[in-house]
Amino acid sequence: MAILNLLRATILAILTSSIVASPVRSLTDDLKPLLSSAAKIYYPGSVGFTNATTRWSADTKPGLDVIVKVASEKDVQATIQYANSHSIPFLAINGGHGTSSYLSTITSGIGIYMRGLAGVSLSPTNASQAVILGGTLSGEVIAGLGKLKKQSVTGGCDCTGFTSPMLGGGHGWLQGRYGLMTDNLVSSRVVLANGTAISVDETQHSDLYWGLRGAGHNFGIVTSVHYQVYDSTPDIDGFATATFTFTQDKLEAVFAIANQWLAAKNRPVELTHYAIFASNPAVDSKPIIQFLVYWQGA
Repeated sequence: MAILNLLRATILAILTSSIVASPVRSLTDDLKPLLSSAAKIYYPGSVGFTNATTRWSADTKPGLDVIVKVASEKDVQATIQYANSHSIPFLAINGGHGTSSYLSTITSGIGIYMRGLAGVSLSPTNASQAVILGGTLSGEVIAGLGKLKKQSVTGGCDCTGFTSPMLGGGHGWLQGRYGLMTDNLVSSRVVLANGTAISVDETQHSDLYWGLRGAGHNFGIVTSVHYQVYDSTPDIDGFATATFTFTQDKLEAVFAIANQWLAAKNRPVELTHYAIFASNPAVDSKPIIQFLVYWQGA
C-alpha cells in the first residue's frame, strides 16, 4: 500500500508540474507583464473564454487553450512573440464567422481576441478617410461612420468583423456605389508572423498591400486601417429591399436576369443584389433560391 501511495503521489506531482510548466498555463506569469493594463487573459471555464470562442458555425471549432484579449498593437506583437518562442499556434479572432475547414485543425493554440482593439474615427489629416481598428465589427463601423455623417462599404451583416471580409474582397450593400471593401483600403498596420509591426500601402511594402486587397487573411494580423469614406446625405441614407423566393427549377432563369443586371453598361449604382440557397420544406422539398434586391436612396 505504501508503494502504491508513493506511485500515486509521484504521478500527481508529474502531472501538476507539467500543468504549471505548460507555456499556455504560464501566460499569466510570463506574458501578462508584457501586455497593456487593459489586456485580459481568459482560460476555459471563464465567461471571457466562452465569449471569445463561440462561433457562428458549429462546424468550425479551433482548438484553443487560452484567449488573450488584446487592447493595443503592442499586445498583439507580444502575444505573437510569446507564442513563437514556445512553438504555440495562434489565431486572430474578431466576429467569429470564419468557416474555413483549416480553422478546425488548430490544436492547443492561443486565440488573439481583437475585440479589445475597436474604434472608428476620422483621420486627423484627411477627412475622406477613417481610421478603423482591427477588432471593430461591421455594425460598429456603420454606426461610427453615421455619427460622423459618413458612410462606406462594410460587410453585409452587423455582427461580422469588419477587417476579415475586407481582406477577402468584401461584398457589401454599398458596393454598387463605392466598389468592394478592398477597393477602399488605403493603408494598414499589420503585425507579421514574427511579431514585427509595419505600415502597408501603395508605397510601403506595396507587394503586401497588393496581397492584402483580396487574399490577405494569412499575411499577418491587421491592427488598423485607413479606409476611404464618403459623405452621407439624406438622399442616399435610405434603402428599399425585397426578397423573392424561387423553386430550384427557376435557377437558370433567375441567374440569367441577375447576370444581365451585372453586365449592363449603365447599371444603377443604387442597385445591389445577391442570392442564397436555403432549405424550406414548406415551400419545396428541394433547396430553394432566395433572391434579395437592395436599392439605396429610397
